[in-house]
Amino acid sequence: MLTLGQTAAGDTTELGKFRALLNTGERIEGFSGKLSPDSLTGTTMNGGPVAIPVRSIRALDRSTGSNAGEGALIGGCVGLSTAVMAWMQASTQAASDPYTEVDNSKILPVFAGFTAGGVLVGFIIGSTIKKWKKVPVGSVFGYLPDKREIRFGFNLAL
Repeated sequence: MLTLGQTAAGDTTELGKFRALLNTGERIEGFSGKLSPDSLTGTTMNGGPVAIPVRSIRALDRSTGSNAGEGALIGGCVGLSTAVMAWMQASTQAASDPYTEVDNSKILPVFAGFTAGGVLVGFIIGSTIKKWKKVPVGSVFGYLPDKREIRFGFNLAL
């Protein structure tokens, strides 16, 4: 069974941007990553080549883009909510104060402006945050490095 980017001939998975946590605790980020049954190869963010044996990798992630879409959605909701609350506050004020007037025919551009501003801010913030997806190191090739054993239980003495 082949996974994303894997070819049957070379049994290699293309990772693109990656980050690896080694068994020693060292963290390596890079790009042009290729995962084979034996090693992870690529280029570090400093531009140097890297070749890491699969057995020394504790965790491996690959970049899948950014959170720009989610940020834009959240920002748009916040902007629209802010406009609705401001409109409700102004309408409540206008109902109790004879000197305050709210022109509901001009509220649509205010809603659109607040929403668009929120979308823009959310998009900018979201585009700076990367999405990462875990890569099953070794399990694609039948080997899981560093299997951990977890035991739990309790003792009762009377």
